Amino acid sequence: MNSEWKSRYEVAVSVAEAAVIESLTHAVRGAAFAIPGALGAQEGGLLVLCAIFGIPPDRALAVSLLKRVADVVIGVPGLIGWQVLEGARLKARYARADAEPAASHDHRADER
Repeated sequence: MNSEWKSRYEVAVSVAEAAVIESLTHAVRGAAFAIPGALGAQEGGLLVLCAIFGIPPDRALAVSLLKRVADVVIGVPGLIGWQVLEGARLKARYARADAEPAASHDHRADER
């Protein structure tokens, strides 16, 4: 079973080839700065780059999707944390705004 899986899914790529593919993938993402998240550009670029190095398209797409999963795993908790912090800051601002008009309203009544 293990040798069958290994022969089916193994792709021979040297460390130098992997480094070239990775760096050129970053270049593609940089060139696609106008596309939010480089959605589609990263995947297409990786498919083309991997084809140049003899990697089949199904494996190239799998690698691309794994890279997207890593982006989501890192990005979503950060976005949730940011939302919690901003929500607390906004809540504190509204609490101060609700308290200040009452105090300023009383002050105006005293001036009359």
